Amino acid sequence: MRTCQRGDGLRCHLCSLTDLAPVSEAVTLISGMTDVLQLEDIEASCARVMDLGRGLARGRDATRKATYYNYLEFAKSPQGNDLLIVSQDLMDDDFASFVFTQVPSEDRSTALTRLGIRDMAKNKYDFSALLLAPPDYHSEFKGRLDAKRDHLVLCIPIHRCEFSGDEPVDDFCALRMKIVPTMNWQREVVRKSSFAATTRKHRVALSMTSACSLNMKRCCTKWIY
Repeated sequence: MRTCQRGDGLRCHLCSLTDLAPVSEAVTLISGMTDVLQLEDIEASCARVMDLGRGLARGRDATRKATYYNYLEFAKSPQGNDLLIVSQDLMDDDFASFVFTQVPSEDRSTALTRLGIRDMAKNKYDFSALLLAPPDYHSEFKGRLDAKRDHLVLCIPIHRCEFSGDEPVDDFCALRMKIVPTMNWQREVVRKSSFAATTRKHRVALSMTSACSLNMKRCCTKWIY
């Protein structure tokens, strides 16, 4: 189960010769490669996995509070990136397919080491950009497919003012958990300044608590996101 924002887990082009093939056929071509993410891995990890054709698949995770739809585009090669989109309580196959088309080819084939923000074409939810998060910046599939998530890039449709793209890992996770509900495609625009204000408020409260704690011979100095 994952922990970042929603407390649960998840994860499809292969090569130009198989773009029109179902996922089950495309994955067969790399069946000997046990270290890459494959359709059977998703079937073992998610419920109601569907082959959407053209190298795409959808699975879902259901909790008591919400249902998460996980859209995947598998890497075109063992060195490429697997792409993942997650939506909360809204299944929209057409929009997910559109989002995958917005990922530049270089981001599919080159390992990402930090956040990236790319332009997005006009769309039904009025998102203006696409944020790409490498595996160190998210917890999708953690605890379930740890050995196969090294190239799992989380693709997040965003409003450009929500993220700068230079957030360190802790701040990025805090933004997603506390300020910007990134899995809600129908969310209102949230400006990053809200996070700064919240951060200052928490740190002031922490300083006051720490001072009181020291006077009482206690230690309470670490703010955990």
